[in-house]
Amino acid sequence: MGGVLFIDEAYSLGGYQYGREAIDTLVKEMEDNRDDLVVIVAGYPDPMVAFIASNPGLASRFKTVVEFEDYDDDEIVAILHQLAGASDYTVTEEAGARFREILAATPRTEAFGNGRFARNCLEEAIGRHAWRLRDVEAPTPSALRELTVEDFPPLQEAPE
Repeated sequence: MGGVLFIDEAYSLGGYQYGREAIDTLVKEMEDNRDDLVVIVAGYPDPMVAFIASNPGLASRFKTVVEFEDYDDDEIVAILHQLAGASDYTVTEEAGARFREILAATPRTEAFGNGRFARNCLEEAIGRHAWRLRDVEAPTPSALRELTVEDFPPLQEAPE
């Protein structure tokens, strides 16, 4: 009470006994404590529509809907570079170009994930980087930090 309850992927509450009970309890608490409780539910648009429809009390309590646009390619590339830098890696220009190719070839379905896509590609690149350097006896500090085009999968192997 006196704060904010944020429920990500709220639609995962539906469809089973305890989830239904949680939703019913949430609706009651939202009504009984409407002056002292803020509830934010989040998730992909289509499943959220089904979630809100799962209980008659939800639609009347969630009147404001905010939809966020997907990131564009430049923003996702910036996320990749920011995440890499935060992990003490740099992405070469060629590797960045390869990532843009992978990004352009990846369908932007509901499961795309936006920033998560950049993180997943980075984690895969770091794994490939480690594998690539496994037999190097004394890698230089720059070699240990630099993600190259070899660390990003060719288009036919791009993550889904």
